[in-house]
Amino acid sequence: MKIQLIYLSVLILLSSCAYHTGVVTSSSMQGRKVQFVDMAIGYSKSTYFLGFGGLRQDALINDAKRCMYVSYKLCPGLSFENLTLDIKVTHVWPYKKCEVFAISDVVRGDSTLTDISFSNSYLNLLSGVNSRFNTDYSLNENILYYDQYSNNAKPRKIIKLESRRVSVFYIDSKATFHIQNVLCENIFKISAVETLSSKVKFNLNQPVTCKSNVGGQLVDVAGTIVGLNKDYALLRVAPTTFVKAQYSKLKTL
Repeated sequence: MKIQLIYLSVLILLSSCAYHTGVVTSSSMQGRKVQFVDMAIGYSKSTYFLGFGGLRQDALINDAKRCMYVSYKLCPGLSFENLTLDIKVTHVWPYKKCEVFAISDVVRGDSTLTDISFSNSYLNLLSGVNSRFNTDYSLNENILYYDQYSNNAKPRKIIKLESRRVSVFYIDSKATFHIQNVLCENIFKISAVETLSSKVKFNLNQPVTCKSNVGGQLVDVAGTIVGLNKDYALLRVAPTTFVKAQYSKLKTL
């Protein structure tokens, strides 16, 4: 019986695989002087059992594109360019998962530019450096994700909202796309915080102190608020060290 289970496990592992396909559309930017401002992302996913269930791949592509267009509101002067469709299919018998990413550059035409340029937020997203269910955030919003294991904060972009968790997107230093499913308490707004700030009585770039566990002891640490959510503030206490603290634990300097 044990041998049969081992053989079955090996067969399942051998039947597991994943592959990527991608399409890049043509661009209308030739000869234009533009600034790359941001990146818009749409995401769709479907799971199949023995080949049944979920949307067809072409429907998933349209759903990802629709999500991107609807969730990223273009201001006057901005346009979508270089639309890329990245399709990832994962087989783990008897299941199959198909994920589609619709990714487009957001550019601004500017006749005063002498050459093509890139905004800092666009470069940070590329570098890998550091809904109706959830009204605290919006799709395609740039946020900071707090990694409690490394005490570091990393830039991410929201692509899916749920009540207590969100799916975030990032590109690593090897230009590979990644999706993380993270708790809302570990993501922090870095812009459009006026309403939230008035509720929690703290603001971005505000110097504060709080109690933090250092070497098993609670000590006072000083830092600057770099992100806010409804329950916690994210403090930068050193160039690459961050602390998540409840508002009741904060003291203003």
